Amino acid sequence: MKSKSKERRKAESDLLYFLQLYNTLKGREGAVQTRAWLDDQIELLVEKLKLM
Repeated sequence: MKSKSKERRKAESDLLYFLQLYNTLKGREGAVQTRAWLDDQIELLVEKLKLM
């Protein structure tokens, strides 16, 4: 099996971090804008990973 590129490992790591942060903020008041930003970042990373 081919090893993952440095860029792919970084994108996967960022995606996991953003998902954990999103889940942490899910139940908190006043985090609507942050969750919206995280949602956008998560979508971008998922699309980037699909193309790799």
